[in-house]
Order: sequence, then C-alpha cells, then structure tokens
Amino acid sequence: MDGQQGIAMSAWGTIELVGGGFALAAFLIAAVLAAYRARLSAMAKELLALPKDERARVLEVQREFFHIDASGLTRAQLEAIILEQIRARERRFRMGAILIGFSALMLALLTAYALSIDPKRVPPENATATVVGSLEGHWGSNIGVEYLITQSGHDFIWDVVPGKISMEKGRGKIVGSSVSASWSGSNGADTASGEAVIVDGRVTMIRWSNGVVFHRIE
Repeated sequence: MDGQQGIAMSAWGTIELVGGGFALAAFLIAAVLAAYRARLSAMAKELLALPKDERARVLEVQREFFHIDASGLTRAQLEAIILEQIRARERRFRMGAILIGFSALMLALLTAYALSIDPKRVPPENATATVVGSLEGHWGSNIGVEYLITQSGHDFIWDVVPGKISMEKGRGKIVGSSVSASWSGSNGADTASGEAVIVDGRVTMIRWSNGVVFHRIE
C-alpha cells in the first residue's frame, strides 16, 4: 500500500511540475502567436491604405519575403497574391494560437486537479488512527493499583507501583483511541482491550473491557 501511495505521490508531483511548466510555456507561445497574427492582419490593412508609389515599394519587399516570382504578373495580381499570402499566414497563426492556447488550458486544469488531490495534501482515510496519544506517566486506577507507563510510538509498557500488587508487567498498543494490552505478574495474567480519552494529544483516561479504568495521576 505504501508503495502504491508513493507511486501516486510521485506521479502527481510530476504532473504539478511538468504540467505547470508546460502550461506556462504554452500560454506564452500562444500569446506570441496571437500577437504575430494581429500584426499580420494589421499589415494587410496598412498595405491597402498606402499610396500607390509607397505601396509599390512595400510590395517589392513583401515579394522578396514570400519568394514570389513576379514574372508576367501585373502589379494588381502581385498585390492580390501577397495579400492572400499574408491572410493565409494569418489564418495559420490564428489556428496555431487557438490550439496551443487550448492545450495550455488543459494542462493548467490538469495541474490544478493534481494539486487538489495530491496524496501529500490529502489526509489518508485512517488519519485519525495514525495520531498517537501520549500515555507516558504515572497512572492510578479504580482498583487501587498505580502504574508507571513508558511509551515508544504506538507501543507502551507498564510496571505497577508496589502496593496492592507486588509485581506486574504489561505491554500494549494504542492506535487512535483504541488500546489493547496483555500483562502478567503476581496477580496472574490476562489481556484486555479498551478505549482511550485523548485531550490535546494526551491520554487522560482508559476504560478497559474488563471494567478497570486507568486515570492519570500526573
């Protein structure tokens, strides 16, 4: 399960980094293409608005740019061909800007989705079970026995304070608010499960299935 979660985290992390970067690059490219398309559209309008003598000079420049063989062409024919070349290029750039812009939008949406469900940001279903309440300390009980509990992660150990029972050693586990333990000593051996009361990460009481209740002394 941990391996699958690790793969998922890696996959979503890759989408965040790569998808976000590609989306930004695509938006920039689409913006450049859109700007160039707008320039081509303006160029065609400017060409038509030029005086005849100035238009002839510009037509010659555009003829060389588009590599048009003007042999046998009238100026009106050359002008029509150049305008069509400009408009055709404008259409290509418009379509390119639309396609790249759409791709950028899809990448941005995928990145946002990856961020929203990234396993690193979403608590697991058993998140409450992974919270370890602190049992460490001196405990009393409703049977008049006192216990000293030490803890390491989910596991804990208790020793009785000599008194009503001279010797007893117990071992148990806490997962969320559920506890279980087994013990043996001068009063015999047994097992029990129980429910812990946790306040601010600290266990303050344990109600055992055998009727015994632990409560903190300190």
